[in-house]
Amino acid sequence: MSVAPAQSRLGRARDALILLVVTALSLLLLIYVGYGEASRTYPRFLAEKMAAQGALVQTSLENYLRAGLPLRQFPGFRQIADPIVGSDPTLASIAAWDAAGPAFAAGDSAPVRLEPGPDQTLRVSEELFQIGIPLRNRFETVGEITVAMQRAEALADLDQQIPWLVALALALALLPAIARYRFSERTVGRNLSLVGVLYSGCFIAVAAAVVAMLVSLYNEGAQAKAKALADSLAQRLKPIVAYQLQIGDFDGIDEAFYDYRRLNPDLRAVALLLNDTVAIHTDRAAQGGQWVSEPATFEYRATIGEDGSGREIRVAVALPTEIVWSAVARSIKNFAALFLASGLMAFLFLQLARSGGRARGLADGTAMLAVIRPVFFVAVFAESLAAGFLPQAIAAAAAAQGMAAGATSMAFTAYFLSFLLVLLPTSHFTDRHGGRLPIVLGATLAAAGWLLPALDASYTAFAANRVLAGIGQGMLFIGVQNVIVAHAPAGQRTQAAAIIVFGFNGGMIAGAALGSLLVNYIAAAGVFSLATLAAILLALYAAVLLPRGTQQQTVAGGGSLGQALLAMAGGIPKALASLGFLRAILLIGLPSKAVLTGIVGFALPLVLARLAFPQEDIGQIIMLYGCGVLLASAPASRHVDRTGRSGPILVAGSLAAGVALAALGAVGMPFLPEFLRTPLATALIFAGGTLLLGLAHGCINAPIITHVSQTSAAASLGAAGTAALYRVLERIGHVAGPLVVAQMFVLAGGAGPHVLLWVAVGILTLAGLFALFSASRRQN
Repeated sequence: MSVAPAQSRLGRARDALILLVVTALSLLLLIYVGYGEASRTYPRFLAEKMAAQGALVQTSLENYLRAGLPLRQFPGFRQIADPIVGSDPTLASIAAWDAAGPAFAAGDSAPVRLEPGPDQTLRVSEELFQIGIPLRNRFETVGEITVAMQRAEALADLDQQIPWLVALALALALLPAIARYRFSERTVGRNLSLVGVLYSGCFIAVAAAVVAMLVSLYNEGAQAKAKALADSLAQRLKPIVAYQLQIGDFDGIDEAFYDYRRLNPDLRAVALLLNDTVAIHTDRAAQGGQWVSEPATFEYRATIGEDGSGREIRVAVALPTEIVWSAVARSIKNFAALFLASGLMAFLFLQLARSGGRARGLADGTAMLAVIRPVFFVAVFAESLAAGFLPQAIAAAAAAQGMAAGATSMAFTAYFLSFLLVLLPTSHFTDRHGGRLPIVLGATLAAAGWLLPALDASYTAFAANRVLAGIGQGMLFIGVQNVIVAHAPAGQRTQAAAIIVFGFNGGMIAGAALGSLLVNYIAAAGVFSLATLAAILLALYAAVLLPRGTQQQTVAGGGSLGQALLAMAGGIPKALASLGFLRAILLIGLPSKAVLTGIVGFALPLVLARLAFPQEDIGQIIMLYGCGVLLASAPASRHVDRTGRSGPILVAGSLAAGVALAALGAVGMPFLPEFLRTPLATALIFAGGTLLLGLAHGCINAPIITHVSQTSAAASLGAAGTAALYRVLERIGHVAGPLVVAQMFVLAGGAGPHVLLWVAVGILTLAGLFALFSASRRQN
């Protein structure tokens, strides 16, 4: 009698251990992303500080060069540069270069000149951060000032914060695991799981600690930037003090201040103070009054000395704290996306833990659903890891090989065409042998496909990747569907169908979120390798846990593949003879699938990249599509089941899709008011439009199956046969989407958002026609 409790304790311990690992990995990934964000953002503050420090040297050197004298005969380089290097322990060197090499250098490190990278402002190596400032005489650029900073010194404060953050994450990760072991499925309130609440609380606590670290770090960088900018401007005004002159003896100083602020747009204000009176201010209305410290600014004043009248001359610089919060806001946005992705992954791993414990009871259909649940999720997750940057990567590879602009769309079309062509043979195989082998083989092909661009980022590798991935994903889809249909208990058909919905949209959300973040740190090849690893683990999981064969035939009878093809071909005329079926597929089904593949998967990343959106923003915007579908699918299905009417919600979904595309296509158009053309407004429009598009398609995906199953086609083919035939035919939209949109880009002269307006007009027109033809309640 004591065996059952022991097994229960063992099961709880297993689940607790899995949750501990998952929570720890999620929190450590959060810290990793936070560290990566700081490593990318903080050097930008340092670059502006180094630029201001280099400008102190540049001013003196260019005054000398404009007199027509050679750079190497400049007499006072060390006298200028040594105090700057000595006052900032993070600086490695300041050097002046001409065509022959280093002319002068100050600092403990030998001067090194790094090659400019993707960021033209900041040059980065394993050891150094460096900026370059051109040196010009009256006619041309004759050299360069380089300011270098030791990377380890620059990031020392950041590196010191990481160990205690890791310790905090590991300590907090114990809480959900302990709760899982001690309290199992206990809830807080009505439906909130105690484990889920603790997991969310731990994530928020660590995220808050990371944000506090970022705020402190960026504050330090902003203040250093303000000081360097003030010192740089003060240095340029030193001759006033040196010659005991007065401000009024010079013309154009005010214009120099305005130019200085124009060159440093982050500055809130720049002023020249004579004692406590503002002599020059970038806000002309403030001149002649007293300097007033503005709230929410970093302020620094650099004293120059006294003028000929004995008045103290100072330069005041005000930098808004907004630049810190703007940088932190981007990190918080990324953390929110990471929280959603890691939450879905945590749910997945808990399912893995449960299914692993139930592996011995595979005769139980409920246990089999638990085993199969993670499969489609991981398959879509692996495919979606590159969703935010794959079109750009393929386009770059095609351009490098001198291929035509349509090559990118051809690669995407190859994926969906391969997916389509493998569906029927795989379905025929699974009806006789079960879904295990197609799942294992599909995951293996997907892994092989992603390995190719991980090793060789050529167009040929990407094209082969798309073909293999299409075949693999098609086999996985049919294999998962077969296992679900074969093992779902009679009372759990709806839950079984939800596995596909959750797997596709949850996998898309988690994959797009994580891939778009990780590509900044491990590059595209690293993300492709991660997709390869995920697919390999999926193949192993399926090979170990899925049963051979199937418990029941999913179709009656036998027949060869040729007979199945003939049967499907014979069903097509019967289906298309139904005006209701024809309207549904031509006016709603095919266009919605073409929008999914042509816009969301292909065009949107290219459009966003052309508008200079960062990689993580692109992935997170695409992620919102999956969120929308996931949010709308269940309510839309319940509404159709409750009312028995699918037509109105299909019209609403299609109209909403058209409105979403119109909003996306209107970005940057001159008819929009100015406040809607700012970068922030543009980002919000893309985010909101993509979410609305997902909500719209969530109102279409399931209801349209109900709709076609109620047309006259079902009288001859049966409801299930009609739905199955529709699922095959709608793949034509998948295939056509990238090709059609690519041709639109060619006609429009590039991947501009205005192309989406054309698509919006088409979708709205088709929705209107469907509504018009469906006004009659008769199904033809």
